[in-house]
Amino acid sequence: MRRVVSESSSAPGPLLRFSAVGGAVATGLVVASAVLELGAAHWGIAGIALPLLAADAIVARLAYPKLLGRTFAALALLLLAVALGGGVALSGTAAWAVALHVGAAAGALGGSLLVVAAVFRGTPARLASPRDYLTLTKPRIMTLLLVTGAAGMFVGAQGLPPPGLFVVAMAGLALACGGASALNHVIDRDIDRLMGPRTRERPVASGRVTPEQALEFGLLLSALSFAYV
Repeated sequence: MRRVVSESSSAPGPLLRFSAVGGAVATGLVVASAVLELGAAHWGIAGIALPLLAADAIVARLAYPKLLGRTFAALALLLLAVALGGGVALSGTAAWAVALHVGAAAGALGGSLLVVAAVFRGTPARLASPRDYLTLTKPRIMTLLLVTGAAGMFVGAQGLPPPGLFVVAMAGLALACGGASALNHVIDRDIDRLMGPRTRERPVASGRVTPEQALEFGLLLSALSFAYV
């Protein structure tokens, strides 16, 4: 995907700010859970932090180049911490391995806090209407995918699937579908203006939602789908 900087581009939007804060909070919990040796909870929290930091890095790469160094540094340090976590297991929780693991996670936390400080500079563009954001998710296509996914779960369970698993799967699928659809609006914004009156009125093609806002929205939903499922 090419860069999506628009003529009206301003400061990072509220959705990127939310993602950055969420990534920093999750990374902080990763550090705390590592120090407290919480085991499975530690790795579960890392699974939440990683998609958020990755989404921030991709948004920076495509829309906010000034944030690129900070976002990729935070992501790289957390990935290093994950890799060093394997070293902790292989070394039998040796003190030096634990120190390196926690140190890398702490570095990721510092990097994520620098990202938070950067995204709150300047005045962002106003958010579009809730209806436009709903349109970005392509509800009709999402409904078809949810019905198909639900049918697959009923067939696989040969009856009623476990309610908790069903709700989690449907919510994760909805987030993933909505995120992918929003990104499709960004990718097709130029051709949508040429295809006809219907596509010309789509939120990004018409200018009601900036490409940056749609990118932030799509990647946030995608990251949440990974973290949730």
